[in-house]
Amino acid sequence: MEYCAGSIFWSGPHLFWRTRPERVDIIFRRIPSRFIRITQTSQSDSSWWSIVEVFVFSSKPVKQKASYGLDGIVEFLKKRGIRYVYADEWVSARLDVKMGDSIVTVHTERERDWLNEVFPRPAPSRFVGFGKDSILISDEPHFQSLEASLRRLSIEYEVEAIGDYRLYYDLEVPVFGGREIDRKNWKAFASDNEVDAGKGIDGNVSTRWTSGRAKEAGMYYGIDLGEKRRVAGVELQSGEWASDYPRGYEVEVSQDGVDWEKVETVYTGRYYWSGFNLLGMGLDEGRLTISLKDRVWCRYIKIKQTRGDKVYYWTITGIKVYEKEI
Repeated sequence: MEYCAGSIFWSGPHLFWRTRPERVDIIFRRIPSRFIRITQTSQSDSSWWSIVEVFVFSSKPVKQKASYGLDGIVEFLKKRGIRYVYADEWVSARLDVKMGDSIVTVHTERERDWLNEVFPRPAPSRFVGFGKDSILISDEPHFQSLEASLRRLSIEYEVEAIGDYRLYYDLEVPVFGGREIDRKNWKAFASDNEVDAGKGIDGNVSTRWTSGRAKEAGMYYGIDLGEKRRVAGVELQSGEWASDYPRGYEVEVSQDGVDWEKVETVYTGRYYWSGFNLLGMGLDEGRLTISLKDRVWCRYIKIKQTRGDKVYYWTITGIKVYEKEI
């Protein structure tokens, strides 16, 4: 690993790294820099190098991280009966000390490795479950990015400013669901491998429709519901081919299969707390849920790829369509 402050000179710090389930931590002394480069120093004949997400953390001197507002936060959490707290590691650790077992934070669930070092495991508490007993806490450098994420994910909230922090509570997220539409009169069509399109709607997850080639923008899969229904959402299943999901998508609907209208969707999958920001995780155990912002009357539904992938195909082992319950 090398760093660069902005010139063409690259230098490598003395690293301490450790491999964890689903992630690698690279730790080194604080170094002023603008660019970071990670270079492979060995090779594998069987494995690729894949990166789902990269997080870069800055060191915060204690003198810059005053406890101003923490006592007010504790009082607020107790008053509202908050159980699950999503904040950065520093705030989480301080709140754990002040509130003990009455709250759960990303700092609460820790374990020791073979060197007897304590580290946060990829804990379930990082996968956010929303409710009246949950809260997000952010400090000044991260207000904008967190609030932008909340808007993008269509999450409504109340906010309280306490000291150096903002507390986001009464979080309301879009909910996926409705009544599943009977598939007996369905017909499927696709831009690619249309002869196997019906395998995506046959109710048998051991069969599948696949694009037969790497995904590209414009590729689509569609369903004729047989009659007009008030559609609320679609669930795509990729089964054991978990990497064969849409990298980006849009939904179009039609009354007659000729004239198509793009409809707005909202995210309703799993959420992950990075320590500073809220992320949508996309796929959830081989399932991609797509909720329509407004329920629409239609007979035909088309899911269209908006981003390509040079390696993975598009696979559908099952699909469910939901309508608004009366």
